[in-house]
Amino acid sequence: MEAPVIAAIITSIVSGGLTITKMYMDFRDKKRDRYSQEKSLENTQKAEDKRTKMQIDANIVWSARVEWIQNVRNITAELITVVNNYILSRDEDTQKELLEIIRKKSELLILYFGPDEKSSIEIDILNKTTNDSKNEKIVELIRKIRDEAAVYFLKENWKNEYHNNVSICEKCKESSAVYSRCEIIADESISPEEMEKRCKNHMEFNLEMASKYLRENSELRNDITELTEAMRIYLKLEWKRAKERTDM
Repeated sequence: MEAPVIAAIITSIVSGGLTITKMYMDFRDKKRDRYSQEKSLENTQKAEDKRTKMQIDANIVWSARVEWIQNVRNITAELITVVNNYILSRDEDTQKELLEIIRKKSELLILYFGPDEKSSIEIDILNKTTNDSKNEKIVELIRKIRDEAAVYFLKENWKNEYHNNVSICEKCKESSAVYSRCEIIADESISPEEMEKRCKNHMEFNLEMASKYLRENSELRNDITELTEAMRIYLKLEWKRAKERTDM
C-alpha cells in the first residue's frame, strides 16, 4: 500500500478518534452540567420548601399566640366581672354559685401561665417594658384573689359583729341602767375605775378587729384593681410582640 494512502488512513483514524473523544467529552460535560443544574434546582427547591415551612410554622405560632392573647383577655375579664358581682351580691345562694365560678375561672386562667425561665422576687408585674418572669407573680395574685373571695363574706360577718359590739357599747355608755347590767363589767368586786377600763378595752378590741377585717376585705378590691392593670400591661406587650413576630 502506498505511503500516501497509509498516511490518509492514519489521519482519518486519528481524526475519527479525536472526533469520538470530543463527542465523549462534550457528552460528559453536558451530563455534568445537567447534573449541576438539576442539583442546583433541587437545592433551590429544598431551600424554598424550607422557607415555606418556616413561614407556615411562623404563621401557626403567630396565630396560636394571637388566640392565646384573646383567650387570656376574655377569661380575665370574666374573672374580674364575677368577683365584682360576688362582692356586691347579698343572696347566700348566689354567693355560693359565684364563688364556684370564681374558683373555676381562676384555675383556668392559671393554666395559661407556664413557669418562668427565670424567677425573681423583685419582679414588678406592672412593669410596662417587659413581661419577663411575670408569670409566677401573676399566678400568685390570681390565687390570692381566689382565696380572699372564699372568706370574703365570712370576714364581712365578723366585721359586722364587731361593729355591732361597738354600737352596743356606745349605747350602753349613754344609759346608766344598761351600763350597770353590762356583762363585760358585771363584777361587784371591781372598782368603777376598773369597770371603765374594762369597758374601754372591750370597745378598743372590737374596733380593732372590725378595722382588721375591713382592711383584709379591702385587699380583695385592691388586688382586683392590680390584676386588671397588670393584665392590661401584660397583654399589650404580648400583642406588640405578636405583631412584630419576635421570639416565635
